[in-house]
Amino acid sequence: MKTNFFMGILVSLLVTGVVSTGKTTTANDKAIEETAQRVDYFHYVKQTCDALLEHGVDNYGPVKTGMIISMLDRFSLEPFDSLPPAPEGLRSQDRADTFGHNANLQFNLYRVLYLLSDITGDPKYRRGAQADLSDFLKYAQSPETGLLGWGEHLFYDLKEDKVQSGFKRGKRYPKYHEMKRKFLFWDFFYKNNPQAVLNFAGGLWEHQIYNQATGNFSRHALWDKHGPNKDYDFPKEGSYMIDVWARSFQATQNPVFQNAINVLVSRYIKKINPIYLIDFDTARPDYCDNTATLGLAVECENAAKRLPENGIRDKLEFLASEIDKGFLLLGHRPANPQKGFYYSVYTNNGKLKPRHGGIGYSFYWGMSYGRKTTAMLANLCYGRYLQLCEGTEKEKYRLLVVQAADGYLNFDPDLSAGEIWPVEYGMVIFSELAAYKLTGQKKYLQRAQTLCDDALQIFWDKKSPLPKASSKLNHYEAVTRADTLLLALLAVYVE
Repeated sequence: MKTNFFMGILVSLLVTGVVSTGKTTTANDKAIEETAQRVDYFHYVKQTCDALLEHGVDNYGPVKTGMIISMLDRFSLEPFDSLPPAPEGLRSQDRADTFGHNANLQFNLYRVLYLLSDITGDPKYRRGAQADLSDFLKYAQSPETGLLGWGEHLFYDLKEDKVQSGFKRGKRYPKYHEMKRKFLFWDFFYKNNPQAVLNFAGGLWEHQIYNQATGNFSRHALWDKHGPNKDYDFPKEGSYMIDVWARSFQATQNPVFQNAINVLVSRYIKKINPIYLIDFDTARPDYCDNTATLGLAVECENAAKRLPENGIRDKLEFLASEIDKGFLLLGHRPANPQKGFYYSVYTNNGKLKPRHGGIGYSFYWGMSYGRKTTAMLANLCYGRYLQLCEGTEKEKYRLLVVQAADGYLNFDPDLSAGEIWPVEYGMVIFSELAAYKLTGQKKYLQRAQTLCDDALQIFWDKKSPLPKASSKLNHYEAVTRADTLLLALLAVYVE
């Protein structure tokens, strides 16, 4: 069951490496693996994917595609006539419509489908993922800008056969392109339709960047015509663009993409202050989001490996190193469920800045718009740990991962107090697996298994093969990222 394909896919989650399944099973592990079989995690993953491939593939409008719908009634396995209640903490303009498809929020689902074909030998799962991705690239790209109909505010309407935006106060939100997650499956996209991928990379430079001399941009740019905004130059979105440009340069050697990287990384380097912190955006220079900057460090390191040894590569590595200094100087307390990581701080002094209903610490449980969880940051720390050479900084990241896993060992969400999303369990499971990889201590694997069992009780029932959108809702909706939980269940299953 443990193949090189598993190791390659599961070595990364979100924007970073999170778990590797490369450990060889020994006799000492048998008791642990037998415990894992209390519940057949694989069964739940497979039944979910079978249901989505049978009932969720686009058969709704005049144009039939391979795209998988992002919202379904869990019982009828049909699209809704009107939108069901929204997950708690989610803005209305961030939801797809009842026939919506958002590839950016389903990347881990495609990973799971690939893995299922590898496990079962049945190619239908891989074919399902590839059909979705191929048709998305074919139909959801703007001919004017090259940008894609996905992200935080856009989706492809499978019934109307067009890219659409969500509603805010009863009106359609502007068609703003924003990358919500990293552009995974780039290699498949490029092999399948190289010109479309390069048009997207070029579109990010021509239509997302407001000022090509300074790199000023906004996470929001109009999808269907030239309309970049400025001053909301979030490091997270910037890191995703750097990744796309680095891959495109590696494939083509086109200097336009290398120049785009240089402009953006130079902008972020100029933002570094004396305590190695970077403001979240130009509009709010007093605020630093350490989740965004740590993700930027990870992607800068990845991008550097795709470039020749030159000054731009040096800048990427320098920026990543400076971010390490600022992040590791802060007073993180990830082992304490009442505290956590310093995710929101004042840029000038590194002190906690109140944000999203908290005082600046990461939240152990309870996702909503803009909130960052301790597990999310722990997984980023693990991703950065995997990139670094042996030394003090690598060891500090290792300790932060283990401390976060320790905090989650005996701290469950209060289901009566708030709404929990599937992605939260997925991220915590991955952080426990990361600690297991780093220490070899079975308690972390056992905790991951317990969390899997709990998640199955919360998000699945015998009435439907699909997971619930949250602990308090009874429909399926990809925006709460059950795909990450599915991937985590498989990671524990193959461990």
